[in-house]
Amino acid sequence: MDPISESAAFGSPAALIPAPRPAELHLARLAEFLGDESPVVWREVQRHFEQAGPAARRILLQATKNTDARTRMRARHLLAQLERSAAWRRLVRYCTRSKIELEPALFLLSEWMDPDFDALSARNELDRLGARVSAQIEVRTDDLRRAGSLCDVLGREERYGGSIGEFDHPDNVLLHRALQKKAGMPLTLCALYRFVAQRAGFTISMLPIPGHIMLRVPMNGRTLIADPYDRGRLRSERDTRAQLARAGLKLQNAWFQEASDRYLFRRQLLNLCRSLDSIGRSAQSRQASLLIDLLDRSHSGR
Repeated sequence: MDPISESAAFGSPAALIPAPRPAELHLARLAEFLGDESPVVWREVQRHFEQAGPAARRILLQATKNTDARTRMRARHLLAQLERSAAWRRLVRYCTRSKIELEPALFLLSEWMDPDFDALSARNELDRLGARVSAQIEVRTDDLRRAGSLCDVLGREERYGGSIGEFDHPDNVLLHRALQKKAGMPLTLCALYRFVAQRAGFTISMLPIPGHIMLRVPMNGRTLIADPYDRGRLRSERDTRAQLARAGLKLQNAWFQEASDRYLFRRQLLNLCRSLDSIGRSAQSRQASLLIDLLDRSHSGR
């Protein structure tokens, strides 16, 4: 018996490592050309790795440690494309569900749009903000001030508010970017407030007011309307209705009833489509439109 066979027979660690499959061997050979200076060669190598899908991940990870700078750069580029494709598939599957929950849906949207998205970091920040709001509530006895704890912490202390400049940029749609910039579109900020409130132990409703989502904040049997875009400013429902009427809107009672997560996610996808179109990313805008179609079909089919 030759030494290699004998070692394998006794179950050495090396024997437990599966032999590379033909596809992996082919990709490993292609990886040698990742740093090739010819654009023609690069396009061909890129095409093969993109077609390989997840099977290419291990080879590309190895290539990111290559001594050649161009090879490392192109390997990272292809890895980012693989991650985005995987995130897209997860988002598509989620949009076909019968039940849509806003927080996981917005996290999946961030994952698709931003290869550097760190879900753990975003959740930790929401947890931190929730703990701060909860601590404020504990020391307040006045009902109005307790109801305003959320708006005080997020609007006045943390300074979350409406985006200034480039309102239509996709960053203002994405939840994790709003957490980082402390600014965003009305719906994004309202979602942020709601997720923080849930962590602090109470529920608030998002109101589907056209063009400007707002929140209904409970207060000892009554409610106030909060506007996160205006740094959490609190108003009575009567004052809010009067303000909308002055803006020339024909009031509808449905605007002051809680919107479903499916409706809110659909509306956020529409915001994303407009944002992507505004900066010339029409291909991604069409993909976001496909997600809206999936949401609509999965809902109407039940």
